[in-house]
Amino acid sequence: MKKSILAIAVLSSCIAGSAMAYSQPDVGGRYFVSPQFGMYFTDDKRHLENGGMFGLAGGYNVNNNITFQAIASDISTSPNGYYIRAEGLYNFPMTALPVVPYIAGGVGALKVNDSGMAVDGGFGFKYYVNNNVGVGIDYRHVWQVTTGLYNDNLLDVGITWTFGGTNWLGMPVSAAPAPAAQYQPQALTVSQQKAVAQAKQTLKYVLPQGVEQCGVNGATPQDGCITIAGNQVTMHLDIKFQQNVATIGGQFAPAIVRLATFMNTYPTTNATLYGYASSEGPLSFNQKLSLHRANQVKNYLVNKQSINVARIQTVGMGIQNPIADNKTNMGRQKNRRVEAAVTVPMQVQS
Repeated sequence: MKKSILAIAVLSSCIAGSAMAYSQPDVGGRYFVSPQFGMYFTDDKRHLENGGMFGLAGGYNVNNNITFQAIASDISTSPNGYYIRAEGLYNFPMTALPVVPYIAGGVGALKVNDSGMAVDGGFGFKYYVNNNVGVGIDYRHVWQVTTGLYNDNLLDVGITWTFGGTNWLGMPVSAAPAPAAQYQPQALTVSQQKAVAQAKQTLKYVLPQGVEQCGVNGATPQDGCITIAGNQVTMHLDIKFQQNVATIGGQFAPAIVRLATFMNTYPTTNATLYGYASSEGPLSFNQKLSLHRANQVKNYLVNKQSINVARIQTVGMGIQNPIADNKTNMGRQKNRRVEAAVTVPMQVQS
């Protein structure tokens, strides 16, 4: 048993030491499966040799702190046994690390040399390679309570695949658009109203094909849309990112293409790209990450859409100006974004 505790301590230290440059995972509201293998250490009163153990766990992360899981394990003692249990976990996410320690407790059916109900308690660590894949170490003390009290111990390692809420690339399957009212212009003067009325009559001849007004036909900045204020037309863009990632998902490419089309239609315009991050992690890291996201969109416009680099400015906004609550998974997804605005004089057909 002392060797088992020592193994846990050494492996945990190795994981924590390798993780210092990363930020915590965001797994709230997602499901997971995890194959596990390890050793089952029997109570001396059983008069049995220790055995290997293989199991499969599956469960749901209610949020980043609370997890429920079910586990079925085969125990290769002689005679062979099993342990089927349900557990609740409380996770302790560490702000700057992808290592998540937790405590656990559960109840289930255990068969080693006797069959009966068992309860367990223990702890473990998970190291997340990214938001979808992690490796973990578990220790449990198991009390078999219905056939005479036995005190067993188990130690295992496992690989966890997290899914649901995002696609296999780790990008959100869908994101609820912000209310259309967010993109409406402020109250207009009489002269501005006349300009807008005239602009609306000629808008279909002025705007590039496929570009819509924000709120028309469900168009949002995530799609690439425009607003009209007085004699100005502004192009809006809103691109979302996964945690700690600056890669542009394929579903956002059409919006960037619309922005490029708009800029080509108005060749004298310039664009400013504003990058944002959610609130997890150090402020300095989020500042750099937000600028990197804006630069990724800039590189896309320059390298794939042939927009002159001199026409694009990037600004890293860090965690400023959140558009949703950073306390929720959905809110954090909305705040990891790049916004762009290009303002041009309204063209009016003669």
